[in-house]
Amino acid sequence: MTAAAFRASYHTMRHVPSRGVVQIVLEVPSEQATAALVVLGGAPGMGDARWFAVAALEPDRPLPAALPPAIRADDPAQAGNDKPGATRQSWRSLSRCKQAAIRCADPEFQAWIMASNQDEAAKHVRENCFVASRRELDTDENAAAQWDLLDERFRIQTGHMTEPRG
Repeated sequence: MTAAAFRASYHTMRHVPSRGVVQIVLEVPSEQATAALVVLGGAPGMGDARWFAVAALEPDRPLPAALPPAIRADDPAQAGNDKPGATRQSWRSLSRCKQAAIRCADPEFQAWIMASNQDEAAKHVRENCFVASRRELDTDENAAAQWDLLDERFRIQTGHMTEPRG
């Protein structure tokens, strides 16, 4: 009897605005890849979409206190000025410290870095950019470069930016 299911971990999601879909990435250990592909019917071909059911293996596990909002097609960093008459600044015109503060307050960014709140997100940014304060992102070239990479990865993996072409 052929297996009808396989165990995988939920890794990330990515919005694909051009197709109006969200890609949900599931990971399986390399040694289980062949068994997973058998369940999936092999690698998909062009235009060969198949539907599958997905079920939680731990349905009683509590959900995070703050679930990410619905995926937005626009950059959440530019959605902050919703007041009438307010002018929007481009993301790159903001200081890196301000960019990091906006990202850390964004539940989608928090979920992406697996932080449960704004303070944990800020700690993650400081640790990954090797700074004691996010203000250093505006004065330390290495920290600025680390922030730019982290922010770019977030925007690519969440569909807010297409992958740069080589």
